Amino acid sequence: TLRHQLEDMVAHGAKSVCLHPFPRGFRPGSQPSDMTPDYMTKEYLELLSRVFDYATELGMHIWLYDEGGWPSGGACGEVMKNAPKRFARSYYVKGDDGIPVLKHDIPHPELDAPYPNVIEKGVTEKFLKLTHERLKKYVSRHFGKSILSAFSDEPAMPRLDAGRSLGWCSDFAKEFIARKGYDIMPHIAELLEETPANSDVQKVRVDYLDVKAQLFAERYMIPLRDWCRANHLRSGGHLGGEDEPEGNEKYGFGHVLRSLRLFDTPGVDVIWRQLFPGGRTAPFPKYASSAAHQTGAKDVFSESFGIYGNGLTPDEMKWLIDYMLVRGITQFVFGSFSYKTFGQNMVGAGPKFGPNDTYWDFMPPLFSYAARIGSLLSTGKPAIRIAVFYDIKAIWAGGKDERHAVKEHFHFSDALLKGHHDFDFIDDDQLSQASIRRDGTMKIGKMAYSAIVLPTSNWLSDSAKECLRKFKTRGGIVIHRIADIKCLPKTCDISGKDSSRIRVCKRECTGSSVYFLVNETAEKTTVRIGLDETKGIVRGDPSTGKFIGLKTQKGKFGWTFEPYGSLLIMTGTKPDVSSEKKNKGESFTLDGNWMFRKIRQYAVGKTEYIHTIFKNAKPRKVNLGDWRPILGEEFSGRALYSLEFSAYKAGKALLDLGRVCHACEVKLNGESLPLKFFGPHTYEIVLKKGKNLLEVTVANALANAVAPAHIRDGVYKRFPPVSPYDSRTRIFDQDNHESGLYGPVTCTYL
Repeated sequence: TLRHQLEDMVAHGAKSVCLHPFPRGFRPGSQPSDMTPDYMTKEYLELLSRVFDYATELGMHIWLYDEGGWPSGGACGEVMKNAPKRFARSYYVKGDDGIPVLKHDIPHPELDAPYPNVIEKGVTEKFLKLTHERLKKYVSRHFGKSILSAFSDEPAMPRLDAGRSLGWCSDFAKEFIARKGYDIMPHIAELLEETPANSDVQKVRVDYLDVKAQLFAERYMIPLRDWCRANHLRSGGHLGGEDEPEGNEKYGFGHVLRSLRLFDTPGVDVIWRQLFPGGRTAPFPKYASSAAHQTGAKDVFSESFGIYGNGLTPDEMKWLIDYMLVRGITQFVFGSFSYKTFGQNMVGAGPKFGPNDTYWDFMPPLFSYAARIGSLLSTGKPAIRIAVFYDIKAIWAGGKDERHAVKEHFHFSDALLKGHHDFDFIDDDQLSQASIRRDGTMKIGKMAYSAIVLPTSNWLSDSAKECLRKFKTRGGIVIHRIADIKCLPKTCDISGKDSSRIRVCKRECTGSSVYFLVNETAEKTTVRIGLDETKGIVRGDPSTGKFIGLKTQKGKFGWTFEPYGSLLIMTGTKPDVSSEKKNKGESFTLDGNWMFRKIRQYAVGKTEYIHTIFKNAKPRKVNLGDWRPILGEEFSGRALYSLEFSAYKAGKALLDLGRVCHACEVKLNGESLPLKFFGPHTYEIVLKKGKNLLEVTVANALANAVAPAHIRDGVYKRFPPVSPYDSRTRIFDQDNHESGLYGPVTCTYL
């Protein structure tokens, strides 16, 4: 089955794989698994070895996932078995008399795999021995070849839960006094209060969280990275909850930028609709890309889609990918292609890649789109001259300081991107150690910045203040107010009344540049674009991989972006295709007698998905629009629209299908047109004089089949317990039930 999955992935253009074990011991209390062989047994490792051999044979690349379930660091409970008391997560909590008491987690393996305290000495070494060293014995022949990166997923230390608990380790008090020069023990009760009482308590809180973040870096992140590097692998991974600045203490990763800089391939998690068109937006993909830019890492990744629901459309997928690409993400780990969809997995977290996904056969263009643009955006160096201060100490301080810092963090980030000022994030660590060049730029790692933006700065260290003072005296720009952003350098000039809808990033290569521009709205938007370069300007066509000549006047040109549209530009490059503009001629609408029949249905069965193929379904005449009145609200699958129409002359034409819900493939006179996954659904065609036959196979979302409450409740009644993701996906799966070819369908002679 695993071999077949790999073959199916390759056949659909998904040429890298991350095998993610879901052991029996991971979440037996909420997501029971019958995975065999058992995790990290000899039989499991032998099977893994065979699977990786076959993936390599198929020309695939492999991400080496380092945990059984998640978060990484516990080897699915095996680390805790070695020293259950010493390795247990520990916290100070308020006792019954109000006096702080040190408590240790009590493992409940019948519910979840026990997770250790990753800042306790010896934990990471034991984790590496139980996982990485075992894996090395079986698959090291692929290290640095088909296996390039390891994947550490959401590692976390005992957190600060304001008002409830204070994460700890056995030598924390000793480490604190050695690093900060005073005793933390008299302040434990104050730190347990929900809101810091005063600035003195805030200072202790900042010091406490700083030391904890240092221990996380030294005792988990660095040993992991060093092991990977010693074994010809990149250390890759992401944290959990990094989309929320408050998450630095709330989710136990300490200091987001400091931690991400310790990955060779840093990443972010985009699985809870933390980003969504028309909904929530946030700058957090830039945390990982900033870290990569400054350390010189080539790639930045996102774990994407996992719990976005089965109603996620092709256009929404593209919006998410573009949102991340333009903010520096270059690789994607899509989730997931499940080994089994049995039982509660039928209606669990979606979307579901693979044969049970109504979209699966239509998806190759999505994978090639992400791969081609991501590859180009990992070349050269980022053309970023602006750094934005991430005020981690204000966030750590809590109270009003934290709320104000978070608010301004989002406010400034949004204003900069709307004004086309691309930027990286920096922190106090980097400001304290930056070097100032004679040309007035601030050197931070591999990057040099000519302007620093400080949304908030009350907690700047003295060394950071001195660095900024020196920077200003040498001509560097320091901005404190939104109103002053307009004086900052732009990535490129984009003008027009709706230009703030467009986001842009740029990479500089030897003799050429790459620009990527994205319309993040559902509105068609016309702007004028001005580049710094004036020669060899081409646009990339991600569907073909070819570059098309672009006519400009000294680097300036007009462009109309489709809703959620994007534009890839290269300069200093010869085109593969000339820039001849096709003159449009007569248009006509294909609104005759459309015929319609269902082809395939995907439905939730008693134990597994049921696929029904309708070979002899009788066609019927229909008007274009929603097929639900014909096939029912719960129909998920494919249907065929066909129309025989007359063309008064032969010749090239542009076919426009109008609105499609949600994926389609098209044939004209029996010949398949190039597959497109997302809109706009326009195709260059050649019409015959006289009769022509157009056939459009449309797939709607799987959500229609899994969303109804009676279906979900029936599954969980047969296969308890209820998935922990059900409360979210039950809501998400109500989206995008519209189904069919809406049109209008038009042809325009060229």
